[in-house]
Formats: sequence, C-alpha cells, structure tokens
Amino acid sequence: MQTLPNLIARLGGLAAVVGGLLWSAKSFYDRNDAPPWPTDLTDDLFFVVPLLFLVGLGGLYARCRGRLREWEALSFMGFVASISGLIASVVGQLTMVFEVGPSWWYGISWWLFVFGYFVTNLGLAFVGNSVLQSGALPRWKALPLTIGVLGILLILVADPANSELGVYPSLVLWMTYGLGWAVLGYVLWSDGDEVARRSTGEASTDSPRVARAG
Repeated sequence: MQTLPNLIARLGGLAAVVGGLLWSAKSFYDRNDAPPWPTDLTDDLFFVVPLLFLVGLGGLYARCRGRLREWEALSFMGFVASISGLIASVVGQLTMVFEVGPSWWYGISWWLFVFGYFVTNLGLAFVGNSVLQSGALPRWKALPLTIGVLGILLILVADPANSELGVYPSLVLWMTYGLGWAVLGYVLWSDGDEVARRSTGEASTDSPRVARAG
C-alpha cells in the first residue's frame, strides 16, 4: 500500500516527465524563431509546462523530505524559492497571453516570467546541492543540481535563434534541460517502486513476529 508522500512523489515524477518532454518539444519547434516572433497556440499554452514542473517539484520535495539530514532547512528554502519562481513565471506568461493591464505591463510580464524562471532554477540548484551532499536520491543524485545550473545557463545562452553559440549547440542545451526534468521524473517514479517494495518487505517481516507474539 502506497503512503501519501510516495503517491505525491510518483505523481510529481509523472508530471516532471510530461513537462520535460513538452519543454524539449517546444524548444525544437521554436528552434528557428526569433523575437519578435508571431505567437501561436503552443506559446499560449506553454504555461502548462511550468505548472507541470511545479507538480514535479512537489514530488521531489515529498521524496526527499526526511532524507536531507542537516540540509533540510536549506532545502526547504530552496523549494520555496523554486515554487515561488514558477508561480511568478506562470503569472507573467498568463498576463502576456490574455494581455491583462496597460500596454507597459506587457514588458513587465515578460521580465516577470524570466525572473521567475531564474529564481526557480537558483532554488533548484540549492536543493540539488543538498540532495548531492545528503544522498537523498540514491540514483542520479546530482541530477537536480545539474538541472538548476543548466536552467540558469540558458538565460545567458538565450533562445537558439538568437544565441551566440549558434542554433544547434544552443538547441541541444535547451532540449537537454527538458530531458533532464524527464529523467528526474522517471527517478521519482521508479524510486516509488523501490519504496513500495521495501514497505511490503518490512510488513511481511513483521507479520511472523506479530503471530508469535499472539
């Protein structure tokens, strides 16, 4: 029987997989676009991706909570920063999509999206360092830190069509970021199987003891 934290972690993992794949697909789809580009439906619906990442962060927190030892407090602040950044990104994008507010607010909405994205990955980098130091994730323990650092790097690299690295080297970085989220989601999901098996094994080990005590 799955515990609530394990269920949250697995659902978060599933959301991270979907969000990461959508991010990579969107990056490939927009590889030749450059601002000011004409927006389409994929731009309007892109706010779904940070929402999926938000659920993924919740899953990561549920999986790591109680495993981070002395890094627990720092990780909690990192999670709060990442979640706040994702919320800011979603708000910024939605206000651009629906053109909420006066004309000058559009530029602020864009920077709100970018700043939120930066805060998200900065917080994730702190969380990732804690995970790496504590070994909270048995496998791929450096993955959250790698995703956070790569996310910050993407702000400097810029989108593929405008990057000084060139379209395809930049595109590889953008798609790798999304695939990193997808792999993290897989780790959260598969680790849930291990937790469930461990819980089942402990329960079966305890049963004979209860029977003998009876």
